[in-house]
Amino acid sequence: MKKVLITMMLIFAIFLSACQNVVNQNDISTQSDTKMENSQNDKENAPNKQITSNSNSNDKSSTSEPLPSQSIEVQGLEKLNEMREMLLCDDETRLEQYIQSVANSGVQSKDDLFAFVKIIDSLPQIPILDGNITWIRFSHSISGDTGKETNVVYITTETTNGDWTRVEYVLSVTDVSQKISDEKVSIGKGSILNPPVKNSDGTLVIHVETRSPHPSGKGTMIQWIGDVDGIFTRIYYFTNNTGDVEAGTLFNKIQIFKTSK
Repeated sequence: MKKVLITMMLIFAIFLSACQNVVNQNDISTQSDTKMENSQNDKENAPNKQITSNSNSNDKSSTSEPLPSQSIEVQGLEKLNEMREMLLCDDETRLEQYIQSVANSGVQSKDDLFAFVKIIDSLPQIPILDGNITWIRFSHSISGDTGKETNVVYITTETTNGDWTRVEYVLSVTDVSQKISDEKVSIGKGSILNPPVKNSDGTLVIHVETRSPHPSGKGTMIQWIGDVDGIFTRIYYFTNNTGDVEAGTLFNKIQIFKTSK
């Protein structure tokens, strides 16, 4: 009787062991299938993620409008208009010949030409004098000591009676308010306009004014410092008729505009 019971118990144990093995094999198979499915999903999704990343990167680079990488200047508005016309030229040979002809101005490529015209046309124009624009310059420099980049646009206007203005747009100043505060401290309280002089729509705000005799001994040099449409700006005005120039009267009526938006 005992032998029969022992035999039955052995058979039952063997049966349970076989069932457990089957269950384990099914679990392993299921886990393996799940891992394979997840792995496949990762492979399918990875290219999409990469494409999205590349797409965003390209969008940023294509919409950016970098400044010229070197200094460029032209003698007057007529030359600038000539550059604008050449940007519309479909004749690559003619365009290349033009770029070579103005290489001494700093233009080395079509990209330089485009960047220069684009930045000049995007600046607010300040019609202080009724005269001719005789000099336009984009100045690019990097300090050898600090590595700091400085970008300034100079636009000079002259009149027939000898008066002239030079507007300096300091594009590399990112914190205009702080820069103006620093200038106030540097120049002194006697030169601060209180309250600041503004034009009618507030796009031009002059905070500082200084006046001094011109080094030539003739005429007066006036300097104004302020914020013009969000750009830190210096304005130099040489005149032989100092009494005719008053900041409030001059700037209150000025409407700034841009050549293009």
